[in-house]
Amino acid sequence: MKRNEIRTIITNLTKDYIRQFGVPHQPKELARAYWDVRHDYEIDRDTAADVILLDYELWVICVVADHQTDAVLLKFKTYRK
Repeated sequence: MKRNEIRTIITNLTKDYIRQFGVPHQPKELARAYWDVRHDYEIDRDTAADVILLDYELWVICVVADHQTDAVLLKFKTYRK
């Protein structure tokens, strides 16, 4: 599996988290949780793709930032109507 595929998995997990629970207050802690609960095959997959915890953190932070940006733009668009 390639890095981009792993990134997509983590991105989708984060989007699902936001839909269910809202924006995490500590995105790095959410990334750490995803990292810590990996199964052996996921650890092997990440190792083979040279994916590290920092990657998980960056991907989660980017999803959260994109979500927050979209929320602000939606409020601005609603305000402008």
